[in-house]
This record gives sequence, structure tokens and C-alpha cells, in this order.
Amino acid sequence: MIWKVNSFIIWILNAIVISLVVSIVIIIVNAIAEPVEIKKIINKYFKKST
Repeated sequence: MIWKVNSFIIWILNAIVISLVVSIVIIIVNAIAEPVEIKKIINKYFKKST
């Protein structure tokens, strides 16, 4: 039981860390690249995915 709980907590922590890293990368990319170009890329990506 204890091992299962620990692995579940580790999985949650990994998910939180991954989401934080992704959000930080997105912020850095937004800061570096031109906002207009990013908006075009995001619009193309979301239009294809949806």
C-alpha cells in the first residue's frame, strides 16, 4: 500500500513539474519571438488540431 501511494505522489509531482516547465518554455518563447508570428503558428496549430 505504501509503495503505491508513494508512486502516485511521485506521478503527481512529475505531472506538476512537466506542466511548469512547459509553461515556462512558452513564456520564454513568447518573450523572445515576435508575438505576431507566434499567434499565426498557434492559430494554425489549433485550427489543425480542432
